[in-house]
Amino acid sequence: MKLTTKNKKKITNDWQHQLVDFTVYRSMHLVRRHGPFLVGVCLDRTSAGDRYIPTFHFHNLLIPSETVALSLSQNLIQDGVVQAVYVDNHDAQYQDFIERFKQLSELLDSKVISVDKLIQSYVNAISNPQKLAIYKYPLGPYLDVLSLAAWFGFDEYKRELFNMICNEVESWPSTEFSLDFTNWEKNIEDLLLDRQCLEITLKQELENHSLDEFHDYGLLPVSDLPVFWE
Repeated sequence: MKLTTKNKKKITNDWQHQLVDFTVYRSMHLVRRHGPFLVGVCLDRTSAGDRYIPTFHFHNLLIPSETVALSLSQNLIQDGVVQAVYVDNHDAQYQDFIERFKQLSELLDSKVISVDKLIQSYVNAISNPQKLAIYKYPLGPYLDVLSLAAWFGFDEYKRELFNMICNEVESWPSTEFSLDFTNWEKNIEDLLLDRQCLEITLKQELENHSLDEFHDYGLLPVSDLPVFWE
C-alpha cells in the first residue's frame, strides 16, 4: 500500500492522538512549541512511498529559516538500519515506535522542558556525532546553543561560547568549509547576541511559519548551562 492523502491524514492523526501535547503543523509533521524552540516529529515519506520514517527533531525560531528545519534529527536505528513504518503495518507498528522514541529522548514525552536539558541534547550530539545526525562541522548546533544563551541572558557563557565557535570555525579547512569569516562573525554578533534582535526574529519566524497561534509550553530558565569547552 502506498501513502495517499487519505491515509496520510489518518497516520498524522494517529500520532497526534498519542502525542497529545503536539499540534499538527503539516501533514505528517507534528510540533510542540517551547518558547523560541520547537520539538517536532516528522513522518518522512520514503521514495518508494510505501513506508514512512519517523524523525524526532528540534527547530530554532531565533535564527531565520525558510522552512522548519530538522535540527539534531534522530531516527530509530536497529543493526545500523534506519527503521521505517510500512503503511500496511501502520496500525500494528506506530504505537511501538512512539514508545521507543520516548525511551530515546525524554524531551519527547515532557511538556515541561528546561533550557539546560535542551542544551544538553546539543552537547551530547556534538560529542557523539556518530549517534546523532549532525554535520561534520557542527556550526548549526553551535549557533542554536549560542542563541539560547543570549535569549536567557547568560552573558559570560555566550561570550565564551562565541569565542570558542570563532576559533573553531576559523580552523576548519577552507577546502571543506567555505565561509567569509569576517562578515560571518559580524553578522552573528548582530543577529544572535542582541536580545532585541532575537525578539524581532522570533516574532517574524512565528508569523512566517504560521506558528503564532500554537500553544507555547515555555522553556524554563536555569542558573547554569552545560558547556562545550571543558
